[in-house]
Amino acid sequence: MKTTKLIFALICVLSFVIDRTQAQTYYYNTTKTFNVARTLFESGYTYQCDKPDYGIITLYNKTNKYTYAR
Repeated sequence: MKTTKLIFALICVLSFVIDRTQAQTYYYNTTKTFNVARTLFESGYTYQCDKPDYGIITLYNKTNKYTYAR
């Protein structure tokens, strides 16, 4: 029983590590806007991708007024 729990915990940790090491390799170089017009649930949405100088990208619905609200 103890060995089973240990193996299960090891598998969980390894899957987490593998998931984190397969990160996205391409990052947006500039701020971009995406118009979504052909999907069933997102028709008419406009997404904005902000890429500031410090490198953390924010992807959000452009009509959302609470994105940068504090």
